[in-house]
Amino acid sequence: MLDHAGAWREARSPGGPVNQAVTGRTLLPVTPRHRRRQLARQLLEAPGVSRTVTQSRGPQRGVTLVEVGLGAAALAVAAGTVLWLVGPRTKSDEYLVALRHADAIREATLAWERETDSGCPTLTQLQRDGHLKRNAETEDPWGGRYRLICTDGGITIRAPGPDHRLDTPDDVRVAVE
Repeated sequence: MLDHAGAWREARSPGGPVNQAVTGRTLLPVTPRHRRRQLARQLLEAPGVSRTVTQSRGPQRGVTLVEVGLGAAALAVAAGTVLWLVGPRTKSDEYLVALRHADAIREATLAWERETDSGCPTLTQLQRDGHLKRNAETEDPWGGRYRLICTDGGITIRAPGPDHRLDTPDDVRVAVE
């Protein structure tokens, strides 16, 4: 066989030369695999070396179908979350936001009524007196300003809604009771 320097060496099996009866000698080239085995044998035969041999795992296999499926599912969940956070809001979401803002104004109006028995408050007055936070939303999601409308029946908080006109069916209305 060829050794690491390119020379030929005799291939032997535990019982003697390979194919000795047929050809007398069989010469095989030394491959890197054979060289590694030869070096491993020499290391194991050295004095003081343990004879425990660990076997390597060999080459890694590719990605399994299950792993691909799990990766695709994780990617879909992540993409859905991003779209939900930054995606366009629906009309019902905008109405819910408007009702939440109007409810905060309603709470401030109730607190104002407990302290004062007369008149109709304004948003500016509610903020100045501390009943409504200074950073509270005073505009609906469509850019219209909330209004406090006082009648004999009580106070109503209104916003013009998406069409920017009062007294239309899309207005936001919250009654103060």
